[in-house]
Amino acid sequence: MRWVSLMSSLAMIVALGAAGCSAEFTPATLVDEARVLGAEVLVVGDPLRTNPRPGEAADVRFEVVFAGAEQPLSWAFIACVPEPTQFGEPRCAAGTTAPSLQLEPAFGAPGLRVDVPDEATLAGARSMLVLGAICAEGPVNLDREALRACADEAGVGSVVALELRLDRDGQANAAPHFATLELDGVSLEYVPPADAAATGCSGGDAPAIPWQEDVLELKLTAAPGSRETFSALRGVPPAPTQRTEDLQVSLLTTAGSFERLFDFFDDRNAEVAQDWTPPALDDVAVDGTLVRFTFTLRDGRGGFDAATRAICLLPP
Repeated sequence: MRWVSLMSSLAMIVALGAAGCSAEFTPATLVDEARVLGAEVLVVGDPLRTNPRPGEAADVRFEVVFAGAEQPLSWAFIACVPEPTQFGEPRCAAGTTAPSLQLEPAFGAPGLRVDVPDEATLAGARSMLVLGAICAEGPVNLDREALRACADEAGVGSVVALELRLDRDGQANAAPHFATLELDGVSLEYVPPADAAATGCSGGDAPAIPWQEDVLELKLTAAPGSRETFSALRGVPPAPTQRTEDLQVSLLTTAGSFERLFDFFDDRNAEVAQDWTPPALDDVAVDGTLVRFTFTLRDGRGGFDAATRAICLLPP
């Protein structure tokens, strides 16, 4: 079971893999089981915005990736006004909504609609809190004392906490998006079907890349306008200061590994470039291994984007 906190601007994913003192470990960039990566938030009636205002509603959809074909999921969520806190687990203070439940595993993206309450209920809060659990191929846990995602202790799932930021200063935030995705000079345009098998892709629609021992270079760019400029209070005494968003990129794969789990688009880096190390040749199927790549993009103010692409890795 994983705990996924989407509370901070970096939205760090906890417990991605424990290396320990052994040389044998799972790379943090390798997807070897169902994993929650983040959440897309769209304001109802204005889907270009990610931060609803008091009295508005927003649709929240959680992005889940799998080691192979899509798995059925079950989930349970609530939304509320958070209790002010600096440390410890996030808690609800008021305005808790009715649970959003999918008790039996089903195909599709987990999510819920969040109705933002009025100013009196918000009491100055600058965000809503979404708490919940997502379980793969089994019933979700509804016992809050058990502190796990799945009813079955051996189940694979994630307990999630999402800070849904509100528009409190008239600065609407739009989600960032990827522009180009390229591996070894080949444009990554193929989106694999959800039920695509992990092997047997030779002769199919996925771009074929022969296995090689050397690393392959991945290059990513963000769409123009993805890094928005906004005003934030900075300094002593605090004064409005213009800032431009840095965009955090996460890179994951179902085979092989990337150099780093996280990278950034910022003032110094208009392009993200990383090496992808292919899996061992013994792990490449004779009829081709479908390698999925999933990239996420966060702006630190609630904007989120995810892109999944695939190649067919063939024996030399």
